[in-house]
Amino acid sequence: MNASRLNDLLLNLYACPAEQQRWPEVLDRVCAELHARSAVIQILVRGQDRARSICTLRDSSSESARAEHERYMGDDVNPRLAVRWPRWPSEQYALRDRDFFSAHDPVLAELRERLAAIHLGSFMSVGAALPGGERLALVVHRDVADSRDFDADEESFARSLAPHLQQVFRIDGQLRTAQAYIQELETGIDSVRCGLVLCEADGRVRWTNGAARNLLANHPLLSTCGERLTAASTTSTTTLRRMIAEVAHDERNEGMRPDRLMVFRGEATAEPLHIVFQKVDHPHDNGAGAASPAPLRVLVMLSSPGVAPALPASLIGALFVLSPAESRLTAALCRGQTVEQYAQTAGVTIGTARFQLNQVLAKVQVKRQSELIRKVYSSVIAQALLRSH
Repeated sequence: MNASRLNDLLLNLYACPAEQQRWPEVLDRVCAELHARSAVIQILVRGQDRARSICTLRDSSSESARAEHERYMGDDVNPRLAVRWPRWPSEQYALRDRDFFSAHDPVLAELRERLAAIHLGSFMSVGAALPGGERLALVVHRDVADSRDFDADEESFARSLAPHLQQVFRIDGQLRTAQAYIQELETGIDSVRCGLVLCEADGRVRWTNGAARNLLANHPLLSTCGERLTAASTTSTTTLRRMIAEVAHDERNEGMRPDRLMVFRGEATAEPLHIVFQKVDHPHDNGAGAASPAPLRVLVMLSSPGVAPALPASLIGALFVLSPAESRLTAALCRGQTVEQYAQTAGVTIGTARFQLNQVLAKVQVKRQSELIRKVYSSVIAQALLRSH
């Protein structure tokens, strides 16, 4: 294989962790270089009685015949995985069937029959260890009509791929870990009640949390147009985008300031929209004037304060150690009800409701109803977007 073709193959190979759909194409090219009918990558773990694969990647032809391959050479029926391996190496290895079976072993005859059923013949496996103790195997087979063994040059080429495959699967593992972390982080941020929008300096939206997506889809005063934050009027849009640009280019980045707040108001009956702007420092920005500066981005925080969240009584009670009745009263007061209204809806006397309120004030260690509500809404449960309530 000439250097140009090898480099092109490796470029495509290293793209696979981010673009999994490239694997069949890469393995097709391995087949072409090794004059093989099938090229499969497996990640193997050693069990008590047999090895098993935890990941299998196939060339295009083998992928299209996946069901047949699983029927004749799946983990449960593959004779190679049922024997005690002559070695479970810690470094790179190359194996043929002669390393597993003697020439007259009836299991070898059975294996060849299984392979012939899916048009496969001579076998070679090249692989290496992975950090978690698994074994990486590149498994290639010739066509059943081709009786040649894989020669030394072909083995050398396959061996040359092994360290690259090791590195690719290390990258793949790191990428999957990072993606899982990002997904967990985004799930957590989606529970935040405040709308969060990450913007470029020109107002182009790069990311939103769940609260922001809901607000942008339903609030009359703010939306997106052409991926950019857009207000209800041309004047408001101009003001909004100018503010985003100013914050993005603010070298001081002193955090939240009064001049970084905006309030959008619509009709008299519409709820206002409160907006706070915060510049986001790039984690690699050391202020040294790098040749490729990090993109300027702004976190836009949104809330429509007129609608109070319905805080579950059970959570209020658990947080402040209140009885069920006291918890229900506190939740009703936080929703805007008066003590008299709560008494009527709860079917208790006003005197009972006022006694419960005094009990709550004492337990929460506040003196007035307004302080109680402020303390509840300052709690962690009030900061979460509780979608089920």
